[in-house]
Amino acid sequence: ARFVVAEVKRMELPEIDDDLALAYDFDDLGTLEARIREDVNARHEQSADLEVEEEILDGLLGRCEIPLPEDGLEKAIEGSLREAIIERIYSGSFDANEQSIEQLREELAGETRTRVERSMRLWYLIEKIAKAEKIFATENDYEARIVAMARARNTTPTKIREQIAEKEAENDIRASILESKVRKWLTDKAEIAEESVDGPASKGDEAAEGSES
Repeated sequence: ARFVVAEVKRMELPEIDDDLALAYDFDDLGTLEARIREDVNARHEQSADLEVEEEILDGLLGRCEIPLPEDGLEKAIEGSLREAIIERIYSGSFDANEQSIEQLREELAGETRTRVERSMRLWYLIEKIAKAEKIFATENDYEARIVAMARARNTTPTKIREQIAEKEAENDIRASILESKVRKWLTDKAEIAEESVDGPASKGDEAAEGSES
């Protein structure tokens, strides 16, 4: 069979000018560029903050004994492993001609167990700190998160609430808010602790000392 290419179309990019800015509801190109710079800087700061948070939490997890309920742990691992297998299959990276489901399961089992164990230990730690320091996810926090989600997805808070109700995800969102507040508390405490000593300090160690007091 022969195929004849009748026409080749190229995507034409829009001119980067004030008209483009107006199309995205900005007053002019300078305003659009400033907003882009702000977004990029915010992402960089967020990434740096996350690294600090993880350093602190890893330090705490390394110092705290947090026993996990065996039944709950195994159920969580099994559920997460099942999701990982399904994701691998639907991503197209699984070849049934080269690997069986059981082999894929064995490949993913170790990493999944490590991830789930850390996640569960982390949540128990978050709850313990929140209780000790009287940190709560308030209704105002929840409403602010709804508004932020709506803005990010270019929809209304009402639509977001409907989606949350449909997925029964309210408890997950409240848990996420609580974790965010505890993480901020830890980083703030670590920064204060660093400023109070003469020499450089490990943020993970300082936060750990604060949480144990």
